[in-house]
Amino acid sequence: MPQYPGYRPGYSFKGLFFTVFSLAMTNIAGDNMAVVPLMATALQNDIYGVVLAAYFGIGACLAGISAWIGAIAKDELPQTVEWNGGKPAKDLLAWAILGVCLPASALTGGFFAGAILADIFGVAHGWGAFWALLIYAFCVRKKNKRLILSLNTLSLLTIPLLLAACFPLGQFAGSQTHLPVPVDRWTVIWALVGYNACGLRPVLLTEAGACFHSPWLAVGTAVAAKWLEGAITLFFAYAVVESGAAGLLPIGQILENHWGMVGRMLFLISLLTVIFSCMVPAMDVNAHQIKGLTGLRHSHALCLALIITLSITFLGLVKLLGMLAIAGLAATLTMLSIGRKFTR
Repeated sequence: MPQYPGYRPGYSFKGLFFTVFSLAMTNIAGDNMAVVPLMATALQNDIYGVVLAAYFGIGACLAGISAWIGAIAKDELPQTVEWNGGKPAKDLLAWAILGVCLPASALTGGFFAGAILADIFGVAHGWGAFWALLIYAFCVRKKNKRLILSLNTLSLLTIPLLLAACFPLGQFAGSQTHLPVPVDRWTVIWALVGYNACGLRPVLLTEAGACFHSPWLAVGTAVAAKWLEGAITLFFAYAVVESGAAGLLPIGQILENHWGMVGRMLFLISLLTVIFSCMVPAMDVNAHQIKGLTGLRHSHALCLALIITLSITFLGLVKLLGMLAIAGLAATLTMLSIGRKFTR
């Protein structure tokens, strides 16, 4: 098996802290800033157990397994699976990735980003979702690395500002309208597991794990990054529950309540840049998996990924969470099966 020619981080505390922080920040996506806060308005105090199970428990275990595979195999996840199980195993992994990435893309890039664009431009939600997904697909096609890097950097800078801006916590005056979200806790747990630890995430963590000489150091770094991501998510959930915020984007309501239009603009810029930084690679991954399974050209596979993602966006929040829960459980079993081969 070929050796992965990646950057080998040092073992200094500063180097490891920077690696953990970078991994955690790059994993912040729509689930942390939109899905969990929205679920917090429905589940209230029960959201804490959900976040602990999804991020600190199952998600951290899957992150550790992905990093372990990368540190042992010294290669990317699809190539590692193909080396060990052939084309059928690689196709199974592609289906597992698509099963999570497609509904996650629909939820983040279609449902939430579409709602924001619809509110800004005064169009129907469907048109907002269409234009949002089209922008991501266009950026994948054009491969403007400078624009993507600039927006990634902006999203990394705005997340700490967003956390600081949530203080001081205070109750909203008057009654808030809570959106009815008829989902149970286990559905939300497995949907969040699929969102934060399956799909694109194992591919990234396996590639990161390949940069480490020590498998246990790779596992510890990946788990620490997942716990830091979970802590940030837990804070967002706590802010929503304590403030009594409601609506589709309660974090935005909190910032607008504290800082007025400045807070609202900070949230919208932060969320849109975070969604952009995760949706462009997600759409690229969707296209690559479809290309590998069907033999289509990349541009045709990208168009098909766009059509599928837009179509399932119209299923709505509850059905998308249900799809993610099923896909998350299936992808977890797939990763456990792959991980077993590297512990013998």
